[in-house]
Amino acid sequence: MNNLTFTFTAPNRSYIYALVDPLAPETIRYIGCSENLEARYNAHLSDISNQRKYQWIDDLRKRDGSKPKMIILEMVATEIGPDRENYWINTYKSTHLLNRNVPACDTSRLTLKQRVERLEFKLIDRAIKLFKGNMQSTAKYLGISRPTLYERMSKLRISNPRD
Repeated sequence: MNNLTFTFTAPNRSYIYALVDPLAPETIRYIGCSENLEARYNAHLSDISNQRKYQWIDDLRKRDGSKPKMIILEMVATEIGPDRENYWINTYKSTHLLNRNVPACDTSRLTLKQRVERLEFKLIDRAIKLFKGNMQSTAKYLGISRPTLYERMSKLRISNPRD
């Protein structure tokens, strides 16, 4: 995504976003919050205050001339942006999806267990959203029982949206 363009902004809205390796988008390297995504993205590309992030971006450039991909996780009211940013950081950290220790060009350090957990988290989380928190429909869609769904949600630290 070398030609990054942002075509939308909304007044009094903030965006919770993630920076990912374009060749390994399942590995989120940074989560942030901004009202102006284009300005924030450009700032990330030149920011040397966070050495780990800067090194990762530099590794991407050296590897194949690429830049991080920015994905939007959520759009929220500006006043709750910091709280939602913390929510996303904690959610991803608790499920090993936010992996700051894997070099940009080497995702092979992830164990099979970590990869399976990532996939399971994504599948369950998307299904819950698809069925708007209806656990019976979610479980049926996933082909598991409702108690099994709750067990896996607990294991992966996925909160019940109706709690």
